[in-house]
Amino acid sequence: MKMATKQKIDRSSQSSQKQSTNVKKEVISWILTLAISIGIVVLLNTFVVRVMVVDGDSMVDTLHHNDRILTTPLYTELSRGDIVVIHRENDQPLVKRVIAVAGDTIDVDYDTGKVLLNGEAIDEPYLDVKMQEPNYIGGNTPLPLTVSEGYVFVMGDNRNNSLDSRAQEVGEVPVENVFGKVFFRIWPLDALGTIG
Repeated sequence: MKMATKQKIDRSSQSSQKQSTNVKKEVISWILTLAISIGIVVLLNTFVVRVMVVDGDSMVDTLHHNDRILTTPLYTELSRGDIVVIHRENDQPLVKRVIAVAGDTIDVDYDTGKVLLNGEAIDEPYLDVKMQEPNYIGGNTPLPLTVSEGYVFVMGDNRNNSLDSRAQEVGEVPVENVFGKVFFRIWPLDALGTIG
């Protein structure tokens, strides 16, 4: 009788040890899964896609204040019409539209409110208000201007409320300062979708 009781205690102890080992393995498995997931998110956020928040109204009607957008640093070149996020040292990033690339000559006819690219007025269906000549505190960029190699000229879609390349403090933007192309809006949900 004592032998049977001892065997029951031994089996119970072994079962308890197995359960404890299984719980430890399960916890370690969850910790590893969580660490790998966090690592993947960090890598994706650094090298593939970033969520940005639009600050201000300079891209209205295309983008609005507090819109959440996805950007990617994975692109081969910048083209006219691309919406980009520009890094500025010691200042908020700018979200703007590329209007001209290296070699393009840019000018603005404020009488008609038209942007002239290489002497031709460009079609900008995303604009809904006639552009007025800005008066930037640091001065306006002298136009016409031929965009230098390795640079782009950017403007906001809300031309009368936009700090962009027309301001001397922004001017031509080095391509290396463009840290992402905007490709998708994730918030608000009723405006979810690609951006053009």
